[in-house]
Amino acid sequence: MAALGFILGTVAIGVIAGLMLAPAAMAAGAGAVRTTDLWRSLQVDVPFDAALPLRSVMVDRNGEVFATLYAEDRIPATREQLSPAFVNALVATEDRRFFLHGGVDLMGTGRALLNNVVGGERQGASTITQQWIKNLTQAAADTKEKRDAADDVSIARKLIEARAAVKAEERFTKDEILTRYVNTAFYGNGAYGIGAAAARYYSTTPDKLTLNQAAMLAGVLNAPGIFDPIGNPEEALSRRDVVLDRMVEEGYIDRVLADKTKALPLELAPQVPPNGCALSRYPVYCQWVKQTIAEDPSFGPTAQARAELIYRGGLRIQTPLDPTVQQAAEAAATAALEATNRVAAGIAVVQPGTGEVLALATNRPWGSDAAAGQTEVLYPVLPNFQPGSTFKPITLATAVEGGFDPKTPWYAPDRYSPANLNYPEGGFANADDGPGGLLTAEQATWRSVNTYYVWLIEQTGVLKTAAMANRLGMTSISTTGPEPVGERDASLTLGDFNTSPLQVATVYATFAAGGVHCDPIAVTSMVRDGTEALPIASADCTQAIDPRLAATINTILQQNIDGADPLRTARGGSIGRPAIGKTGTAGDFAAAWFAGATPQMATAVWMGDPAGGVANPLVDVVAFGEPFKEMYGGQAPARIWQLTMAKAHEGRPVAQFPPANKPSLPVVTVPNVVGMPLDAAFGALTDAGFTVEVAPITAVAAQELPPGYVVAVDPAPGTERESGTPVTLTLSPGSRTDVQLRQ
Repeated sequence: MAALGFILGTVAIGVIAGLMLAPAAMAAGAGAVRTTDLWRSLQVDVPFDAALPLRSVMVDRNGEVFATLYAEDRIPATREQLSPAFVNALVATEDRRFFLHGGVDLMGTGRALLNNVVGGERQGASTITQQWIKNLTQAAADTKEKRDAADDVSIARKLIEARAAVKAEERFTKDEILTRYVNTAFYGNGAYGIGAAAARYYSTTPDKLTLNQAAMLAGVLNAPGIFDPIGNPEEALSRRDVVLDRMVEEGYIDRVLADKTKALPLELAPQVPPNGCALSRYPVYCQWVKQTIAEDPSFGPTAQARAELIYRGGLRIQTPLDPTVQQAAEAAATAALEATNRVAAGIAVVQPGTGEVLALATNRPWGSDAAAGQTEVLYPVLPNFQPGSTFKPITLATAVEGGFDPKTPWYAPDRYSPANLNYPEGGFANADDGPGGLLTAEQATWRSVNTYYVWLIEQTGVLKTAAMANRLGMTSISTTGPEPVGERDASLTLGDFNTSPLQVATVYATFAAGGVHCDPIAVTSMVRDGTEALPIASADCTQAIDPRLAATINTILQQNIDGADPLRTARGGSIGRPAIGKTGTAGDFAAAWFAGATPQMATAVWMGDPAGGVANPLVDVVAFGEPFKEMYGGQAPARIWQLTMAKAHEGRPVAQFPPANKPSLPVVTVPNVVGMPLDAAFGALTDAGFTVEVAPITAVAAQELPPGYVVAVDPAPGTERESGTPVTLTLSPGSRTDVQLRQ
């Protein structure tokens, strides 16, 4: 094997030598190399245009960044953004003949190859162009094997890099190659590219680098581990001085300036960039968005593709998070329960009619230190909690849809055993075994009378009620799977099947929107590298129930908060404006809830012991500094809900719920307007009953349409959607995206 390596090395050196003896300069030498059989046999497959791993950021609905995620911390810089001092320091140190050669430094490459062949210390001796080829191949590698291959300094690899470098010099200008190199290079301490390095070590940008800073950063590139200015400042200082001396040798600076700069300390101003949801301003929301992207095929065909997208995609992820609402929810949760309280709270807030998730909050800070009350569990979206009586309006909606009159009286006993449904020993009981009496469905809702609702689901049908729950947004309720709802499971109406605060909030958002259900939305737009709008998940808004039915439920639930019945359970949720609400207390105090909505936002609050509600019921609980022997939904959960909603609605206009005569959304087909001018596309879509939005980013430059034309439509043409659904148009390159459309 060693002999073979020697032979290959000798051949390679011969090739290089022939190149060096060529009478012309590098270009002619490259031509000579290409005439050899060895050169022609080399297969070069370098992803010159591969996207580099970049930072992705999440922004709230106001455009403010609240989370940063990356596998490699990189902030791209243009050639114009590179300070002359840094460019000069880099060339003087890394490749002094950079502007003269054609990609390969013949003397350096020959010396390195010979040294490696005879068994000396392995040398790189690569030009800036070759180093860029190596860095680019590493950055684009998606497996360890490919990364190891890119890091190889064998003779074969060096020859491949040499040929690739020649190809690169034929395709790109020197300035393009230099810029691409400094954006791929590793500068230590997690900084990839000069933009991240300038920020990491000096809290500045590449265009503002001083000579002292530029020399240090150029010196780091030779060996980031050895010349680490934070971990090894003496070595970094010594290396900086070497760079300054080389700049003098190459005529970039004079000796006086070099000596004056050498007298300076490193003058570091380091900063550690945040990375990951744990360091986010809103870690629970961030983690949910990340999890949603990772799991939803709308964002990529495979799990690996979606993970690559998040951590390497250079994304600007626009979320619907409303910081005012988020902070209101967080403040209410932490006011109610200290982080170390055995009881936790989960809050989800959804915008009716859009599905946009405005806030997700808990009382516990993000982290793995359980003793400090930290958690890495997404309580607001975890479908592990029984919703209790917040489920009852779903049963009522099912019954009313089937023709039931909410004013129908029935004598609700203190205990009830349905004839054809399952029931516990002794039958179903009311809270505290209290009596029901002769009640209408309205009164039974306000007073949350269990036996009335068991009778009601008996009349209505368990499976019909489960189907209604799905239609309204409680997707964890299923008639199949590991915990199916059976046709005899009367306990469904009392919320004995698991769901999440987010799903409960979605149900109440559907009521508040006049029966329009929308899937919860984590991302409202996603743009890669500032230019390319990527596909995202749709809310798929549908008219889940008739507006008249929604209006009936809303009227009853409004009276539960602000009505006249002195026994109504939701009176603690009053916020001084129209609002619907319902309490929930799971069986044996396994959980306590309050859920409700205004036309602007729907909020669900869960309280429970994360160790397991059934085994650890809400008895002897301290909340808001007060002891509670038994926790009901109308107590601390109602107060959390009231505090959240009151603060979140400050400054917002008072809105009324949709009337019973609100038109239902008819189902229509999205017309194909791709290739049309914007005005024609706008007319076709509005004629079909849709509203029209223009994407903030135009299509990529590869599109051939002139400015002002439609390149893509979301939802896609041919998709069936309800009239009134927003349709987003992506326009051709060069188009204005700030146009005002008169709907």
